[in-house]
Amino acid sequence: MAEGADRLFAWPEAVWVEEGPGLAGYAPEYAVDEETQTQFVEWGEGGRRRVIEVDQVLESTPETFAFVDRSGERWRFRELTLERYRQHVRPQTMLQPDFDSREAMLEAMRAEW
Repeated sequence: MAEGADRLFAWPEAVWVEEGPGLAGYAPEYAVDEETQTQFVEWGEGGRRRVIEVDQVLESTPETFAFVDRSGERWRFRELTLERYRQHVRPQTMLQPDFDSREAMLEAMRAEW
């Protein structure tokens, strides 16, 4: 992938991991190591920073960022809206916590950092 292929994705403050071993992440970032040209995606998850080496970018649109990591695992990120949280993330967390607004959800994610 050429450097800059990530630029179409909006890189929102929080993402829903639609495909891949994860639920949601805070403050996602894409980076390229200047010396090796190795691509990385990283985000906050559960009070820690998760870093994944990108092997191939499959899709980069304003709404979606999809890639394959070095182990062959496929990942797909989309913006984490309150509706997506309630439909996809909350059921995996024993229905806790619930939020009245997206801002309250983001504030809770910020508090982990």
